[in-house]
Amino acid sequence: MTAAAELSDEAGFGSPPDTRFVDAAGIRWHVRSVGSGPSLLLIHGAGSSIHTWDGVADRLRSDFAMTIVDLPGHGLTQAIPAQAMTLDNIALRLGALLGSLGVVPEFVAGHSAGAAIAIRMVLDGRISPPQQIVAVNGALMQWQNIARWLFPQLARVLAGGGIFARILAARAAQPGAVERMLAGTGRAPPAASVAKYEALLRDPRRVQATLDMMARWDLGTLEQDMPRLAVPLELIACSDDLAVSPDVAFRIKERLQLAHVTYLRNLGHLAGRQEGGAHRNLARSAGDVEDIGRLAQPRKMAAQAFDQRLPLGHARGNRLLGKDVQPVIERFRAGLEAAGCELFIPPVFERFEEAD
Repeated sequence: MTAAAELSDEAGFGSPPDTRFVDAAGIRWHVRSVGSGPSLLLIHGAGSSIHTWDGVADRLRSDFAMTIVDLPGHGLTQAIPAQAMTLDNIALRLGALLGSLGVVPEFVAGHSAGAAIAIRMVLDGRISPPQQIVAVNGALMQWQNIARWLFPQLARVLAGGGIFARILAARAAQPGAVERMLAGTGRAPPAASVAKYEALLRDPRRVQATLDMMARWDLGTLEQDMPRLAVPLELIACSDDLAVSPDVAFRIKERLQLAHVTYLRNLGHLAGRQEGGAHRNLARSAGDVEDIGRLAQPRKMAAQAFDQRLPLGHARGNRLLGKDVQPVIERFRAGLEAAGCELFIPPVFERFEEAD
């Protein structure tokens, strides 16, 4: 039995029926093609797989022809050497895969690290410029201060030898461990999604690929090159994201004329996997159906409302601020309205607006 088959047999992971394996760029890729309409490429983040986009695919299958891919070493796609797990090389290989498939994306969406891959592909000419890129909680900027140097060094140490990957996989096998880890990114996804992450994170090979990717991720160069991006960039940022601060989207917006921020309350890093998540907003963004949450000066206004270390609407920030939080939120709302902006709250979460 192949490694891909072994993983697909794991409880809760099984591949959708509309997936296949494609040989390109020296490896075998796991690809899902679903829906009809304009071409939409969906790229997951580190440590995940095509299941990141299950909810999106269900909602958009009548509107877009979606190509969803497991990245190298992730999901059921074959791994590549550790030294090849760089942002540039993954963008190169993914572009080669699309070429072999004959897919020319009109829209591209990436979650977390997948957003960086999407932008890198466009900047490097690996795909023709799409009509729009959508970054869902995009990991698009370096860590700040000493973490900028320390985090990559630590990731390289942990990635070496494979021992730490086996330790992490063993810990993921403990009851409730994966759910607690996912909750640590802001909010835990539904149980069905947790089961899929458990299948991934209990496999040392997939954990190793994630560590290799983190150890070689060059966001500094991406930051420097991003002003060259001549494609509209929709940045979806979620208030409860503990993995990628919403401030990243605001800072990118300040640098790019074609960037636009949609800010969502009561959603975490895995917004696409949560009930009432980013699906509807992704549809509006990719299809340009409705303009939501245009934040003219969001970072300045957020700084006036909250300490920069605590994103607006963050549950922990609300608890720390105690009874004074509601007037602060109201001032923030007033600032948005004065600037002609809107703070969008998914309807399913409206009842929680004042509960945090």
